[in-house]
Amino acid sequence: MMFSTAPLNADSVSTRLAIFAALLFCLHSPFATADQAHAEYEPSLALEQSAETDEGEALRQKADLQEAAALEETAAVQEAAEQARLREIAQEVARREAQLEQLRYGQGIYAPQLQEAYADLGAYLAEVGDFERARQTYNEALQIARINTGLYSTEQLSIILAAAQADAALKDWEGSDDLQTLHWHISQRVLAPSDEAYLAAVKQYGDWQLRMLRENLLDLNFRGLMLSAETLSRFYGRTIEKLEATNTLADADLVELLFSKTDTDLALVRATATTPYTDFPGTVNPVIFKTRCTNVRDSRGNVQQRCTNIQIENPRYAHSQRNAKQSLVGRQVRGLTQAIERLVLLSDESPALSTAQRARIETKIAELEVEIAQLTRRARSRRLF
Repeated sequence: MMFSTAPLNADSVSTRLAIFAALLFCLHSPFATADQAHAEYEPSLALEQSAETDEGEALRQKADLQEAAALEETAAVQEAAEQARLREIAQEVARREAQLEQLRYGQGIYAPQLQEAYADLGAYLAEVGDFERARQTYNEALQIARINTGLYSTEQLSIILAAAQADAALKDWEGSDDLQTLHWHISQRVLAPSDEAYLAAVKQYGDWQLRMLRENLLDLNFRGLMLSAETLSRFYGRTIEKLEATNTLADADLVELLFSKTDTDLALVRATATTPYTDFPGTVNPVIFKTRCTNVRDSRGNVQQRCTNIQIENPRYAHSQRNAKQSLVGRQVRGLTQAIERLVLLSDESPALSTAQRARIETKIAELEVEIAQLTRRARSRRLF
């Protein structure tokens, strides 16, 4: 084999070097393989995602700051408005109290005009939500009214009712109940049964007492609730008889009173039917005495019978308690049934009732009949509850 020994010129050398460099570049290019391309792409993608995350976080922080600023601005506006309202209330109360002072100084501490001024101030205080000061102001007005008009007068009724409402707003249920009772006590003394104000007083007292029963505002036990319901039922019964005797009671008003009475009687039946029969007194003795004898030997070895009387529970007592419960429920249901019969009679014979009023009566009767059937079955159950 023959090799050329001719010398290489400069152009051929540079050409070969360029080709060799190009081969090296191809072998070591960053995109020579897929893995190398992916490895180079990942850092740039991570940087791009990081930039997007930072931008989103910045936008969220900006939104949170804007929301917080808006809330602070709203709170500041509300606080400013509340402060302005309180200043206005204080100025108005001060103005009214100055008028009271002028009346006391000019006409005396028991001037009749003071009653109206105190009542107006109490109404304003109740309107702005200051019920504690409102009831104190109503008490001042009531004292002046009693001094000027006596213990029983129509002038006191509106003040007493307003004071009762202030007590109720403060959840002083006992105080409110005392004032509601006083309102009815005075009303039946100073108002005639034929007056419309008398009927309004009946509805006011009855509605309040019914609310007391339904919500048990005085936290009464079972016996207390039953006594209150029985008292209210008798109240409605006597009042209906008294109003019917005047021949001035409209049929629509009579229907409303009968509705209230049936609601009271139903509450009474429900309380009785849902009470354990063990809370009712039985009609027989709860215990009985039984003689038990045993044979024993004496000192001489003789067999003798020795008997003792022991006290045991009467097995008939629980049965008599269930009977007592069923008997009481039966009497209460009969009273409720009589009221339903009155409603049926009014619906059938009264020409003064509208179609809508007759429909209300039918709906009420259907509801009562369903409740009565359920409660009667529950009262007859042998279960404890």
